[in-house]
Amino acid sequence: MENYMPRLISFADLKSFCKQVYQRVGVPDDEADIGADLLVRADLRGVETHGVTRLPIYIQRLQKGYVRAECKMTIVKEKGATAFIEAHGSMGHVVSYRAMEMAIRKAMEFGMGWVSVKDSGHFR
Repeated sequence: MENYMPRLISFADLKSFCKQVYQRVGVPDDEADIGADLLVRADLRGVETHGVTRLPIYIQRLQKGYVRAECKMTIVKEKGATAFIEAHGSMGHVVSYRAMEMAIRKAMEFGMGWVSVKDSGHFR
């Protein structure tokens, strides 16, 4: 370890790498972008336990079929400012991102938004 030199990797380069890895296991482009972005941002927030270090685990789960490579979401129930979504085993990062988009739209319309999700993969 005498010659160990830390190396900085740009946000864009690390995100691009993660996105390519997701795409190679069948994750659609836009969903790979969401997953990669959220992993790298977790590291930037200092939450390394839920950042890029989890990429190998997520890829393994996709390859084994434990997690759906292409997101499928069904609105089970929706009323006013609330919604309940079935994620059918989809990637947690993609589902949570889209659920948050829905919650934001609801908040803009109703003054608050509450969206619950069931059966998604891991996310933070």
